[in-house]
Amino acid sequence: MVRECALTQQSASRSRLHSHIRSKYGAMLVLACTVAVSENSMAHWRASAFTSLPQRTWQQREPCRKVPSSRVTLHGQRTIATQSGRRSVPLFTNEDSWRVHAILGFFCVAHYLARFCLYAVGDVDMGFAADIPTLGFLAPHLALQFSGFHFRMPRRRTQEGSRQWPEYRWQAFVYVVCCLALLLVVWAQRAVGYPLCGAVEAIVFIRLFFSQAVIKHFSALGEYTPTFRAIRVPPFMTYFLCASQFPVTAGILAGGAQRFAGIFANLFVLQFTAFAMTLHRKRRVPHWVVAVIYPTILTMAAAVNMREAIEFGYLWPMLAVANVAALLRMELRWSKYAVWIVGAILLQCRQRLTQASWMTLATVTLVVIGVRAFQASSQDRFRKEVTERPLDTTRYSKDLEEEGVNA
Repeated sequence: MVRECALTQQSASRSRLHSHIRSKYGAMLVLACTVAVSENSMAHWRASAFTSLPQRTWQQREPCRKVPSSRVTLHGQRTIATQSGRRSVPLFTNEDSWRVHAILGFFCVAHYLARFCLYAVGDVDMGFAADIPTLGFLAPHLALQFSGFHFRMPRRRTQEGSRQWPEYRWQAFVYVVCCLALLLVVWAQRAVGYPLCGAVEAIVFIRLFFSQAVIKHFSALGEYTPTFRAIRVPPFMTYFLCASQFPVTAGILAGGAQRFAGIFANLFVLQFTAFAMTLHRKRRVPHWVVAVIYPTILTMAAAVNMREAIEFGYLWPMLAVANVAALLRMELRWSKYAVWIVGAILLQCRQRLTQASWMTLATVTLVVIGVRAFQASSQDRFRKEVTERPLDTTRYSKDLEEEGVNA
């Protein structure tokens, strides 16, 4: 009995000791497990917060593309650094804050479209008349040229030749004013009812004077670029391009400003070419589109002027005098004033020769021009000056207004 009581007390004391140990070390075990779980959770949170999130952000972000930088010389400005990317730039810039140039440009494009539509449906004079609305529709074309002078651009033309430069802008201004003055002569002759003798010839020679003044000015600055000899084409094509300028002046002298349509078509070539160059500069159209647009609009203008020449009977005299003038100017190196004085005299006396004689002269001179064109490869003056021209102002000048000027 006594032994059983002692065993009972011993087992009771052992039970109390075990329960004490379990309660003490069980709490420590639970605490250790809690700490381990907490550390594991913190490690997972740190990994997700500082590793996974930036990696997802970097994956979503587009890789940076390194753009070659260059130096572009602006007209009247110091050399600035730009970047030539292949992205499009805004069509409206800070230099035209009031959008005056843009509004005038879109008006002129719509005006050309409307006039050529009238010509296509049978109106040989494109709907023009000797009235006040005609003058009102022509005035924005002059304002458009004035509004373009505050835009800055590279000093020289680019190698591809489909971007504007200051010399081109001034030459275009001279030719546009000449076309508008001839349109005003047509308007005045319709209004008064008789021809203004000598007005067309005076306008042509004034245009020659100011065109030569522009060339001298930019030659003195070292920024003169030949219009056709700087284009990277074979020499025989350069010769043909130079000769193609003469029929325009010969047609104006022969026609005597009898209709609006032909002169307005020449104005269309000048201003729409500048518009196509602007679209290329803004990365809206590639270079090949400009290269297609220019001969297309030249063909349109030539079709209008050839129709007038055929209807008024001066087609063959015009072509003959144009070819003779081209040979005198390019082969014998006559002064342009002497060339066109002789041309004007011949055209005033064109009634003394028959159409067959003028046709023969035009054909013979055209053959001579063709032969000389294929011999032009050996002539120094028809080689490409552009190959010896430094590339500091032309090579990377394609984003200059927006990235270098209007930033």
